[in-house]
Amino acid sequence: AGQRHARLRARWPAARAIVYGHSHRRVMDTDVRPWVLNPGAAGRARTHGGASWLALTVGPQRWRVGDGGF
Repeated sequence: AGQRHARLRARWPAARAIVYGHSHRRVMDTDVRPWVLNPGAAGRARTHGGASWLALTVGPQRWRVGDGGF
């Protein structure tokens, strides 16, 4: 799992953002493109600190991702 972001970026180098799930851990890795994002878990089980989500705002000139923790 430690190399997951490098593998995702190598597989989809032309992407602007890669969104994945299943780990239930919120991640906003935006230091390098493509961004690697995981919204976390919205339910009550295995939330690792509480339910969470991410908000991705997309515009013609700028993309922004925000922490949607509850």
